[in-house]
Amino acid sequence: MRKRTPVAWAAVAAAAATVLSTSTPSVAHSAQEVVSYQLTIDGVGLTMQQCIGLGTATEVVEQRVAGPDGQVTTVKVPGLHRDHDLVCTRVVTDDDTLVEWQELLLAGGPDARKDVGLTLYDTLGEPITGFAYENAWPSELTYVDAGDSSGRLLEVVTIVADELRRVS
Repeated sequence: MRKRTPVAWAAVAAAAATVLSTSTPSVAHSAQEVVSYQLTIDGVGLTMQQCIGLGTATEVVEQRVAGPDGQVTTVKVPGLHRDHDLVCTRVVTDDDTLVEWQELLLAGGPDARKDVGLTLYDTLGEPITGFAYENAWPSELTYVDAGDSSGRLLEVVTIVADELRRVS
């Protein structure tokens, strides 16, 4: 299985947005615009520019089943369930919350796994929805150029968790 980088996730998100805006106008036009994200770790709220990978997937398993007349057909049934990894990006600041969390994990700290909240906000600053990531930890922390000639450096964190729940 290929590993997806933050750039690959951004491409997936852009493609999904394009599909939603062109093929399913009822969904695209009724959705509220998300303009900011707040990642909460140990009560510390971090404003993120973008978060992708929200959601879950269920494996599709094909089974061959014999009918009463002996004819074999293929049916699709749900298989294993998994939560997507969360990839969030923000402009680098003097806040070391993510760096300290990763250092705690790398040092083998028993409390490196944390419950993490993610809240999505609309253009008026009102919360749209939220997600809870249970027993989460940072699998990657990378730094990339913003790529917009601003000279800004972006901090990109990939968070994995044992469980994802939508909380509002």
